[in-house]
Amino acid sequence: QGSYGKVFCNNKLCVKAVSYSQGVSGLALVSEAFIQQIVHIIYPPATPSTQVCKIDDDTLGVVMPRLKMDLYKYMDLGKPHPLDALAQIAFALEMVRAHSQVGLVAHRDLHGGNIMCARIPGGERMQMQIGNYALDFDTEWEWQIIDWGMACMNVAGLNLVTNEDHFFNNPGTKCKSEIDLTVLLHTYLRNRSTRQFASQFFTLEDAEIMNGRDGVYKADFFGYYYPKKDITPEAVFRALRKLERYKPRVQTPPPAPRRQRRARSPSPMEGTS
Repeated sequence: QGSYGKVFCNNKLCVKAVSYSQGVSGLALVSEAFIQQIVHIIYPPATPSTQVCKIDDDTLGVVMPRLKMDLYKYMDLGKPHPLDALAQIAFALEMVRAHSQVGLVAHRDLHGGNIMCARIPGGERMQMQIGNYALDFDTEWEWQIIDWGMACMNVAGLNLVTNEDHFFNNPGTKCKSEIDLTVLLHTYLRNRSTRQFASQFFTLEDAEIMNGRDGVYKADFFGYYYPKKDITPEAVFRALRKLERYKPRVQTPPPAPRRQRRARSPSPMEGTS
């Protein structure tokens, strides 16, 4: 059960469903799926593909591939290299934002429960670069963003927002992309295995707020209230590059792998009609 609708899954697919009688929720579901599909078309590894379908005479659904587990569960199980998710998500955000037709995109709810992984058969060597910072690592997991119900986006001159009743859905609320990685790094800050890495992105004043200076609610949801403009995909890559796991194995730039091919990104409006 989500903030609206219910989610049903089998071994391969998940369906988020709402009743037609829930008019606003149905519109929210379609607008969420629309934004997610645009992001998927621009850079497929960023988020799963979606398809809107009629389930029965009173039910509308959005179908997407089922993923294995979210980041919270992955870290709770003590699985290795949780920062691989950060690398992949930061790169995905950079790829989408760098597209010529995208003016702005923000998920605005990028906590550990909205980042999920699927196993890569045989594993994959990932080589990715933002600015002057290249990363190179082997992984068994592909990480993707789900649940775009609080997202906002400017694409091809159009301003898109979902119609869900949520924290940011008030007139005059600005679409701030810096919320995303602030919320995600706060997730890492709360986990013992990644706390030391994440702490470099926050100040002593931030720590005071997280310890309750401005109230418990703002402490728990720090990234939503205090998004930090200096937590960018490039800043994340600069920090990850210092870790031995992510240092490139060769000094010369590698040939463009699957995750670096920007030139072939289709127009975000292709395939969305």
